[in-house]
Amino acid sequence: MPTLEERLTALEQSQLQSGDGINDLNHYVTMLIGIVQKQEWEIREIKSLLRTLATDVQVIGQSGQLTAQSTQSLRQEVQSLRQEGQATRQEVQSLRQEGQATRQEVQSLRQEVQSLRQEIWSIKEGQDKKFDQILLLLNTLTGKSDQQA
Repeated sequence: MPTLEERLTALEQSQLQSGDGINDLNHYVTMLIGIVQKQEWEIREIKSLLRTLATDVQVIGQSGQLTAQSTQSLRQEVQSLRQEGQATRQEVQSLRQEGQATRQEVQSLRQEVQSLRQEIWSIKEGQDKKFDQILLLLNTLTGKSDQQA
């Protein structure tokens, strides 16, 4: 059996080895506590970012609804403009037809005016001839009256 001194020496060495192990354990526990605290802080940050992201997604969803409503409104306006454009095209076509009819009427009126001018000119020529005949008769009558006097 070992002596008391040997046992005491063995106990001291065992205690030194145990103390080194405890120191190592304290070191590792401290490191783990630091890692856990860092992860806890990162988890809080992630939760905060997720709340912000959820709010952003909600805002985007609302914007999407507004965009869909605006798109629908724009589609209705485009449809209305197409209908108005079609009505305008029909009105323009109608005006073109009326313009063509008016041109034909103007052409007809020009022809009638030309015909009336010709009639008036021939009437005037006829009256000029009759007037010349009346003047000739008057001259003849006045010439005879001057000779009789």
